[in-house]
This record gives sequence, structure tokens and C-alpha cells, in this order.
Amino acid sequence: MEPTPVKLTMQLIRKSMQLRPETAIDDGLAVEGDEVEHLLTRNVLRLDWLGIGKIENLDAFTHVRELYLQHNAIQVLENLELHTNLDFLALSHNRISTVANIACLAKLKFLDLSFNALTALDLDELPRGLRVLRLAGNPWAEATANYAELCFDRLPLLHTCDGYTRNVPAPHSPPHAHRDRHAALADDTLLDDAAPRDHVKKHKELLSQEHRNKMQELHDGLQQTRSAIVERSTERLREKRKKLQEETQAHLHAAASHVEQLHVQHAAWRKEQLQAHQA
Repeated sequence: MEPTPVKLTMQLIRKSMQLRPETAIDDGLAVEGDEVEHLLTRNVLRLDWLGIGKIENLDAFTHVRELYLQHNAIQVLENLELHTNLDFLALSHNRISTVANIACLAKLKFLDLSFNALTALDLDELPRGLRVLRLAGNPWAEATANYAELCFDRLPLLHTCDGYTRNVPAPHSPPHAHRDRHAALADDTLLDDAAPRDHVKKHKELLSQEHRNKMQELHDGLQQTRSAIVERSTERLREKRKKLQEETQAHLHAAASHVEQLHVQHAAWRKEQLQAHQA
């Protein structure tokens, strides 16, 4: 008989994050308040291996970027719609049978759903920004040939799916080894306490480096755009100044010609006046 799933509460969260037990009221509420405040500022929330049956009571943690929920008894993906800051979500070794309610997690880059109960998978329900996806150990993955290619086709930014890498040919194996191969891939990449932490760290460093590269590209692009705008503005000012100079020169030339014409006319008039006087 399976144990009764555990309810996810603030007390359980505090215990899992290795904070000291709740302080009694007569010992003062300040210490407890400080602990809770500290908890609410953390970017990583570890709730793995707790026997949790439902994702709930996490409304105070929408700022969290990494959420570990592997090795629990979760059956439904729910109550994560407000957790839009998540970029790392671990849900391996649960009882999830359907993927839903997470397509809105636009910042999510790492998703581990390995060893659940997925018999079907609507790829449109996965966040489009995923870089790393783990599905090994699910009935759907074991029954679907080239499932990693399907994921690569639907998720444009996906880099790794289980042991497969985008644009890298999959290792050859006979059909009867399909199940064992997936188990081996899962053993190599499974996100749990027995898996090497540096593997996870490498993925996170890769994502961080990609983010830095993207930001640098964006910065360089903005610099180029700004330089181009400045250059265009400078060129326009040069053209405008040149045009004004040409117009000014033309006006001065016209004025000088007009003055010269007046001088000629005046000289002719004086000459006529002198001739008339002499006559």
C-alpha cells in the first residue's frame, strides 16, 4: 500500500529548507519573522523527496527561479501559472500523466519530467523557450520512435533532450534495446540526489553563458544601431549645413549683383544729368 501523499504547507517548506523549528510565541515572534523573510527572498526552493501529493501553497514564492519537486507523489501539473520567473523546474520521479498549465512559463529553460506516467504528450503544452528537456522513463518516450526529434522540431530553442543533442545524429541501437537505452540515458542524466551535481551545474552555467551571450549581442546590436543613428544624424546635419551655406552664398551673390546693377544705373543717371547741365 502506497503511503498517503503529504500536503505542502509553509511548515513543510521551512523544514525542507533546513530552517530552525518554529519559535514559540512566548520566545518572541521576531526570530520566526526573520526566518520567513529570509525564506521569501531565496531564489531556489528545494521540495524534493517529501512525498508531496499536490503543487499548492506556493503563491508567496513566485519570485523563485529554481524549483525542485522530484521524487514526490505529484499527479497533476497545476498552480504554477504565476511562477513566471522560473527558469529551472525538476519534476522527475512523480506520477504526472499529463503535461498542462506550464506553457506560460516563458523564462523556463530546464524541465525534467523523466520517470513519470506520461502516456501522451502535447508538445504545444511545453514552454517554447526550453533549452534542456528530460522525458526518459515515461511510457510515451519509450513508445515513440525519434521522440527527441519531435521535440526539437516543435521547440526551436531546445538544445538537449535526454541524451540527444540538436543536429547531432543519435547513436545506433537495435529496436529491442530501445527501453534499455532510455533507462541508460536516464541513469546518466537523472536529476536526483544520486546524480552528480556538476552535471546540473554545467547545464545552469551553459544557460547563464547563453544568457550573457544574448545580452552581449543585444548590447552590441544597440551600440551599432546607436552609432548608425548618430552617423545618419551627423550626415544630415552636414548636408543641411552645406545647403544653408550654399543658399547663403547664393543670396550674397544675388545681393552683390543687385548692388552692382544699382551702381551702374546711378552712374548712367549722373552722366545724363551732367550732359543735360552742360547743354
